[in-house]
Amino acid sequence: MKYQDALKSAANGGLIKVTIVSNQDNGIVSYITGNLNYLASFEGSNVPCLTAPSLNAANLNQGYLGALFSDRFVPVKTPPGSLSPNPTQPFDYGQSDAMGITIKEINGVIIATFDLIKWKTQFTVNLKEQEQQKGTLLYGNGNAVGNKNNSYSALYVIAFTGTGQPAPK
Repeated sequence: MKYQDALKSAANGGLIKVTIVSNQDNGIVSYITGNLNYLASFEGSNVPCLTAPSLNAANLNQGYLGALFSDRFVPVKTPPGSLSPNPTQPFDYGQSDAMGITIKEINGVIIATFDLIKWKTQFTVNLKEQEQQKGTLLYGNGNAVGNKNNSYSALYVIAFTGTGQPAPK
């Protein structure tokens, strides 16, 4: 789904399902998924956006996205015939971080702002759209998630995977 199509769908009261992945140049991979909401005006501008609560959002009660990382392991039961006496699995859900995100378009450039809540880290990534056989992906380069000293970079890919309705109040 293209960004403008996602924005139009969300403006009519729906949610946009999103999946975001990043691959950092130090080998760490992140996986983020959840729902984005529509805001008609962001930070006092007339720029509409898609957002999950961020440090700057007007409504923080709609839920953050959960961010999982490949360098956070969880022990798993040793399968029969395993060569590893203490196997582990990456992307430990028990060690997820709350992530806020805002995606907006300014002067023809789609910009994603990520807020890693626990680490109080915010960074932006300029995105491009690329049409695929069955949809459109957004992609761009930026700082690695949580990287305060800018020593690592990452490639980000964002897919709008569908629409949904907000939970009844």
